[in-house]
Amino acid sequence: GVHIAVEGSVAAVLSTNASDFLDVLNVSTPALPVHIASVTLGPVGTGKGVTLTGGRAYVASNTLGLQIYDLTTPSAPIALGTVSTVGDALDVRVQSGFVYVADFPATVDVIDLGP
Repeated sequence: GVHIAVEGSVAAVLSTNASDFLDVLNVSTPALPVHIASVTLGPVGTGKGVTLTGGRAYVASNTLGLQIYDLTTPSAPIALGTVSTVGDALDVRVQSGFVYVADFPATVDVIDLGP
């Protein structure tokens, strides 16, 4: 499926073609979204969930774990790293300085974003 997260005028969209992608769009004019960048996440079925906060995209990436991208310059996404998860990362949320990753089978990883 397709997943989307929006912060300000930036939308992060998980899409699938021959691979899974993180597409970055400018949505400052909501009726005319403009595609400005793409990052390949991995094979089809990789991108499962996305949250966008503080200029960073947090992507639940199935067997690859949690992938984090800096989108403060939306036209030039920067891969900040990957965090291994207990199971297959299926969804992600950020709240109060922590990243919560829902994994299969039935686990939750809690990752502290602190220094």
